[in-house]
Amino acid sequence: MIFNNQHKVLIESLSKDEAKAFIKFLQSEIIRHGDDIQQARDLISLIKKMYSEVE
Repeated sequence: MIFNNQHKVLIESLSKDEAKAFIKFLQSEIIRHGDDIQQARDLISLIKKMYSEVE
């Protein structure tokens, strides 16, 4: 069992099926966090717009 300290995951111990499932999980996390990031950007833009109009 090999632990990757940089990414904090076990590697080189996954079966092929486990590796495929893990990749799918990571891809879904990228999508989910991408949505969160976009929502945060939109909120920042809205707040900046609101407060620039007030000043």
